[in-house]
Amino acid sequence: EWSIGDGRAAVPGTGIIAGGPMRAVFETLGINDIVAKSQGTANPYNMVRATFDALKRVDSPRSVASRRGLKVSELQARRGEPGVRKP
Repeated sequence: EWSIGDGRAAVPGTGIIAGGPMRAVFETLGINDIVAKSQGTANPYNMVRATFDALKRVDSPRSVASRRGLKVSELQARRGEPGVRKP
């Protein structure tokens, strides 16, 4: 079994904080700011598979806002993204 135990977007400028094969996947996809940790296997093949499986499950901001009954701008303000005023 393989999994990425923890993977989350990071503040702009953080860079890629992830181990070996995961870092290569994120760099190849152009993901610049992410923090990820793998749990379980250290097999590079399985780590790449787990990374892609985790990325398939990522929800869009629009989907999350809809599920929470918010506007996307309200969701971004709660997260503290630059250029967005808090309500």
